[in-house]
Amino acid sequence: MHRRRPAIVALLLAAAVPAPAAAQKQFEGHIVQRLTGEKGEAQTMETWVKGQRIRVDMTTGGRTMSSIVDHSTGRMLILIPQAKMYMEQPMPAVEGEGDATVTRTGRRDVVAGHRCEIIQVKDAKGRVSEICGATGMGNAVMRPGQKTPSWMRGMRGFFPLRVADGTGRVVLEVTRVEPRSVDDAVFAPPADFRAMRGPPSR
Repeated sequence: MHRRRPAIVALLLAAAVPAPAAAQKQFEGHIVQRLTGEKGEAQTMETWVKGQRIRVDMTTGGRTMSSIVDHSTGRMLILIPQAKMYMEQPMPAVEGEGDATVTRTGRRDVVAGHRCEIIQVKDAKGRVSEICGATGMGNAVMRPGQKTPSWMRGMRGFFPLRVADGTGRVVLEVTRVEPRSVDDAVFAPPADFRAMRGPPSR
């Protein structure tokens, strides 16, 4: 039976979304993350951020799936490059998940050239994960449909650059951060993609 992972591991699907302008300057650019599974399998996730728009590309088993989210409109696009199709739908409501305790350790590190603060998160079952988060890169929220760990609600402007589970194994690490202008075309389906009606086939 597959064991249920701690809530913090849900950060494997985290994407950046800018915090309110009054809180910090909005990040615009490209972020590359390396995800490591329970058996050591590696996966790359690429994220583009511009204003309230986010694009996340993930490749699994040689197939790429892209999600484009526009928080200003509450809409999302799912791109399926292999079929040259896309589907548009409202962003699902996101619910909170679990209770957790955050401890600020006072320690700092540098990941992908960015300074980050190390915190420890203890979940309801007593499992402790360690996160090194940066400021000035926007906030971390879950992709649509993923539950948000409760500890994140009080960590505005905190972007995880590295996440280690309770065993100390690094499950997420940002490998590259490129602050730069992002073309608006990144957040739209290619001209030769057709709109799909209904959910994508499996």
